[in-house]
Amino acid sequence: MRKLTAKEDAFAKEVVLNTGDKVAALKEAGYAWKNYSKNALSVQADKIYNRPNVSLKIKELQIIKNKVAKDEFKIDAAWVLKQAVEVHQRCMASAKVFSRAGEAVVDDDGNPVYAFQHVGANKSLELIGKHISVNAFSEALKVPEDIVEKSFNDFYDED
Repeated sequence: MRKLTAKEDAFAKEVVLNTGDKVAALKEAGYAWKNYSKNALSVQADKIYNRPNVSLKIKELQIIKNKVAKDEFKIDAAWVLKQAVEVHQRCMASAKVFSRAGEAVVDDDGNPVYAFQHVGANKSLELIGKHISVNAFSEALKVPEDIVEKSFNDFYDED
C-alpha cells in the first residue's frame, strides 16, 4: 500500500480530532474547498475517506485515541455511564428558583418555587438507555402470537 500524502495524513488526523466530521477534516487538512458547494465537499471528503490507505490510518488513529482516553484519562464505557447517571440525578434534583436580582421566587401563597432541569435529565436518561440497551422507547412492542390469540379469545368469549 502506498504511503499517505501529507494532506491525506492530515485529513486522517483531522477526522479523528473532529469526531468523524469529514468535511471539517477536508478543510483543516488543507484541501481546496472555498469554491465548492456543500454537496461537492461532502462527495470529495467521502472519496478521500474511502481510500484504503486513508481509512486504515483513521482506524489506527482511533485505536490510539481510544487507548489514550482509557489509559490516561480513565474514560471507558463504565465511566461514561456513571457520569450520565450523575448528570441525571443532578438535573432531577429540585432547586430553588431565583430572580435576576438574586431573590428566591415564591408562588402566590409565599412558598418557594422549585425547578429541575428537564432537558438535561431527558438527554442523560436517553444516553443511559442507549448504553444499556433497554429499548424503552421502541416503536412497537412484539407480543407472542399465542398471547395475542388467548387475549383475543378471552375478550370475545361469550360463555
